[in-house]
Amino acid sequence: MATQTFTYTSQNELACAGCNPADVIICLNNPDLIAQQECPITLDGTVFSYNHILGQLVQTKKFQNCGKWYFEYTIAYDDADLVPPNLIICTDVSGIVCEGCLTTFVRDTAGQEVYIEDGPGGQELVTQHGCRYPITSSGYQFTFSGDSGPVQTVDNADNVEYIGGASIATTAGAGEQLTIDLELSTDAPNIAVFGGDGNLFVEGPAFAVPTPYFIGT
Repeated sequence: MATQTFTYTSQNELACAGCNPADVIICLNNPDLIAQQECPITLDGTVFSYNHILGQLVQTKKFQNCGKWYFEYTIAYDDADLVPPNLIICTDVSGIVCEGCLTTFVRDTAGQEVYIEDGPGGQELVTQHGCRYPITSSGYQFTFSGDSGPVQTVDNADNVEYIGGASIATTAGAGEQLTIDLELSTDAPNIAVFGGDGNLFVEGPAFAVPTPYFIGT
């Protein structure tokens, strides 16, 4: 491709008008004119979404018309930044801004917010340019251990089973809940109570008071 130029007329004097050549940002009315670039490291072929290209101010003319002063700017740009026919006319331009230190800072930092939303295959991270990256939990794992036995590693998508032991029963329920029940024997009227120290113990039936008896006379 090649360098092209167009003229842009405005009543506003650019801050860089006396510094030809000067780097400028060309804002276009229609983003479809721009050759969109693919998102970096993208997995789904999405593209950047923006409405400006970079150019250079190469000439400035000041003239008067009907008692008002106007500025005619000649702007150069790389036509590789556009889709065919790769040309800009003045009506395509919504504005031109000098590429200064503050402009660079604003351009590089404004609108950099990212967010997460539900996509067709799960949650996705969406960048400021509309690039989408699937959020996966591959490789996620954690470990747990008990009073005895080896440390266990749980990988992504593994199921952890809570197995009841002696007199202990476990029940899984909706809402990601797990209920643990203490099973007491029905052979005697046992009652599980908490002692003064906060620990659980089983209270047995009360013993009858023994009846004294005598042997002999």
